[in-house]
Amino acid sequence: MAVAGLSRRRFLQAASLAAAATG
Repeated sequence: MAVAGLSRRRFLQAASLAAAATG
């Protein structure tokens, strides 16, 4: 459970970073 939450948070952060880099 905790690992899943951390993974999701990391994924969201990565997506946000990618969006900022591309945008």
